[in-house]
Amino acid sequence: MNSIISTLTFLALILAIYSMPDPPSFPIKEICAAYGEKCVNKLNRRDCPQRIVECEKYANQGVRTTWSFCMFSNNYDLSACHQRSQIDFQIIQSWISKDQFKYLPE
Repeated sequence: MNSIISTLTFLALILAIYSMPDPPSFPIKEICAAYGEKCVNKLNRRDCPQRIVECEKYANQGVRTTWSFCMFSNNYDLSACHQRSQIDFQIIQSWISKDQFKYLPE
């Protein structure tokens, strides 16, 4: 009996995750490309190609994390989560422009 309940709970969790609306799209590639130019021309870093990839992963991870946490904690209120995503994306963009981001693999 416990295994049936556990299986149903697991399936309900999977269904809830896949039924969640996608987060809004942001110009992540463009922002990270601009960061790449700054990395080469102003920051004179040697790891710019890797930093551009890291930039995209960092921004995408931040948007996804904000979206899923907001949707869960606000009972799937799309309006509230769109607004929260906009605010958090501005913060992400600021960290990228200041070269203060670090991608941490999930």
